[in-house]
Amino acid sequence: MINLNRLLKLSAEKSSDEKVFGATDIGKMRENNEDYFLIEKEKQLYIVSDGMGGHNAGEIASLNATKTVKEYFTAERLGNIKKDPKLVRDEIINSIKKAHHRILDMSAKNPDYKGMGCTIVVALLIDDTLHLGHIGDSRAYLVDEKSITLLTSDHTYVMQLVKAGKMKMDEIRDSNIKNHLSQALGAPITITPDYGKQKLNPGNRVMICSDGLWDLIPDRDIFNLLRQNKSKEQICKDFIRKANKKGGLDNITLIVIEYDPSDQVKPDNKPETSGAGEYGIVFSLPDKDDPN
Repeated sequence: MINLNRLLKLSAEKSSDEKVFGATDIGKMRENNEDYFLIEKEKQLYIVSDGMGGHNAGEIASLNATKTVKEYFTAERLGNIKKDPKLVRDEIINSIKKAHHRILDMSAKNPDYKGMGCTIVVALLIDDTLHLGHIGDSRAYLVDEKSITLLTSDHTYVMQLVKAGKMKMDEIRDSNIKNHLSQALGAPITITPDYGKQKLNPGNRVMICSDGLWDLIPDRDIFNLLRQNKSKEQICKDFIRKANKKGGLDNITLIVIEYDPSDQVKPDNKPETSGAGEYGIVFSLPDKDDPN
């Protein structure tokens, strides 16, 4: 395993920030990491994508979904959104649909990619409002000093049972069909991405994560870990360490964001076309606790 003090890529080093940090880990049961994430601080764009385990080229799907959404949100498009915030919902949904069609097209052209797919959460922070779009069962959480809120609704059959009153939320993690998706990028269906928005207050913390994290860590523990008085980097390390101690059954990926109004890109500034963050692996955790 690689020491925590070593980051694997230059791009990953750029993802570290006092208020934002992202990390991904292979876990203990998978042969490769099919998750990708993106932090683009200048654009205030954050993405987590989870390749579909057991399918061909899941990592290709998550990588290309991430790249497609990144490329979709150009400086010009973001400028138009800032001028007319009513555009943001459609633009986020369109970016996800574009990623879906890109994966379908790649699958059709290359037999090695047939059946690949992924989940995705796209978060765009504009002023004090977090705009979210997603497909699948990767999640976004919000915590303040007293509470934790799930901002996304899984596209799974068990979540449909919850909405129908046939299952409770706290029973999802124990269900043997919890990972059966009703929607995913690359699936041969017409997808319907969900969109939501959440006003943030100073000090609010948001976590975007793959199911390899939330599936193993109860909401109460998620709340406690996110509220730690530690750097965002250390919080990410603590999450990955805890998920691995619980078995590390899947790849583990997360982005932690602390909202700070003074840290926002000024409305008069045009966002750079090349953001500070990139997708990729940040670090792998050793089995034993790291004193750092």
